[in-house]
Amino acid sequence: MAHREIALLNSSNLSSIAYEYNGDTMENIKVFRFKLSTAKLVPAALDRTRTTMSQINPIGESPTKVMAKTNAATMEGNSGTGFYGIFYANKQLFCSGKKISSPYEASGSAVQADGRGIPHLIIKNDGTVKLRWFDGTSDLARSYEACEVIIAGAHPLLVDGDSVFEVSKLSEGKRIANGSNLNDTSCRFNNSITEGSAGSPHARTMLGVSVRSGKAYEVFMVVTDGMAPMHIFTAAHLMQDLGCNVAINLDGGSASQMRVASGYTNNIKGISPGRVTIIGSDSKTYGSAVCAVKR
Repeated sequence: MAHREIALLNSSNLSSIAYEYNGDTMENIKVFRFKLSTAKLVPAALDRTRTTMSQINPIGESPTKVMAKTNAATMEGNSGTGFYGIFYANKQLFCSGKKISSPYEASGSAVQADGRGIPHLIIKNDGTVKLRWFDGTSDLARSYEACEVIIAGAHPLLVDGDSVFEVSKLSEGKRIANGSNLNDTSCRFNNSITEGSAGSPHARTMLGVSVRSGKAYEVFMVVTDGMAPMHIFTAAHLMQDLGCNVAINLDGGSASQMRVASGYTNNIKGISPGRVTIIGSDSKTYGSAVCAVKR
């Protein structure tokens, strides 16, 4: 078994950690963690537009309560306004770059009928958390109102605390991933979502949730940053070692970015409020984000 060790992890808010994996040490990995008893996980999603990370705000929440945020879903190229997937919070539903009034208006890879569309991390109204694929608009219609939040991602990482690349996990009867072949079309994992790049090291943005007594307990927002390109298998192990039970890979590469508000940086040397990642640009625009919102 590969040696795995995390250093410099704080108990809450921002950390800049080092992760040793099989003899290699990856540094400057930004982790923002919070308990759901003190803050909420809320997505941001825009309707037919995009804006900078500093200006994007969570659905139905006050911008003044945002503690931290990262990029979320993949986008339709540099000039497109549409993000991929479903976002839902505070009874507002968004799909593929626009606000929709009915789940039957959803389209594209968000509701791909073959089960190989966009994966979503959901926290349900009963406090449970899982990864979910919506296999058509009827599937979405049956299930979205039972959710507190729905957040679109790019690739699955963990289910029940296990790497989906090492343990055969099912979602609605369909295998999630085959770690020996990321292009296995019998699985939900769809390498084409990130243009076949899932198996290569990249800067990565990830979202994970730990569970206690069957309920979502703590959230981990992670950006591996430009100094720590990471393979997706290693990314799953990192989220495991942070203590997550469920985790998803969001958009990555040059899109990766984390911003942290004043009062939540833990006064880490060399880090000021605002963009805390080396990677990312203050001028880059987005259509979606993941936010930690103070209760």
